[in-house]
Formats: sequence, structure tokens, C-alpha cells
Amino acid sequence: MPKKPAAAAPVLDPPSLIERARLALHLDKRELAKALGMSPRTVYRWKARMAWPRKETLRELAVKLHPVDPALASDLAVAGGTTSAAMGLMDRVKVAPGALAAESVVGAAADVLGLPPKGVRPAVVAALHRAQALGVSVEALLAALEQP
Repeated sequence: MPKKPAAAAPVLDPPSLIERARLALHLDKRELAKALGMSPRTVYRWKARMAWPRKETLRELAVKLHPVDPALASDLAVAGGTTSAAMGLMDRVKVAPGALAAESVVGAAADVLGLPPKGVRPAVVAALHRAQALGVSVEALLAALEQP
């Protein structure tokens, strides 16, 4: 029986991300345009896929969105050519140390793979569950993985 092809990495479609961010921020298109220093026509052109936003604009929107929806802000940052951690956005959120460590680990994996953190998270979780089931410590796992 043929194997199923591996699932493709999620596509970071800027017009869709911008629309989701607009809704999360409870802004209409004019308000979003004003918040980004753009004309409403520019925002319309993005939505209609007649133009593409600049990476700087995606990163600016990620900063504005982060307090409301950190996961979506992270996707915007990646679409903007960086990560929310690299932008210093993780420093702006007060989270429990365990949650911060988890976000840091997932973010590091996402950076290496060039994928959004939410696309990497299930693989990291599965790998950690397997290590736990095998009774392997983080230290032993690192030692084994870092060998040439």
C-alpha cells in the first residue's frame, strides 16, 4: 500500500493573516489602514490579492497584535521574515516560567526549521512525550543528539 505524502507545512498567506489580525483587533479596514499608516485602498488591495504587504508592515502588525493574539502575531512575524522571539515580543508577555521555557523551545525549533511555531509545536510535544516514555532525561537526550 502506498504511503501518504507528508503533510505540507502551513502556508503563511499574508492577506489571510492580515484579515485574521484585523478581526482579532476588532478593526474595520479603514481603522487598520490608519493604524499601519496606509491608505484604505492599500488594505483593500491586500485583501483582493492585488498587492502584497511589505515584510516591515507584517512585523509592525505583529507588534500591535501580540498582546491580543500571540500565536497569530508569531505567524505574522514569520511571514515578515523573523520570529516573535527575535523581535523581542516574548519579553513583553508575562507568563509562567514553564510556559516561557516551552515557548522558547518551540521558538528555537521553529527558527531552525523556518516554520511558524504552531507548525512545529506538535512535533516538539510528540518528541518530548516519546523521550519521557523512554525515561530519557533532557541532558541525556541532548548529549545523544549533539554527537557527530
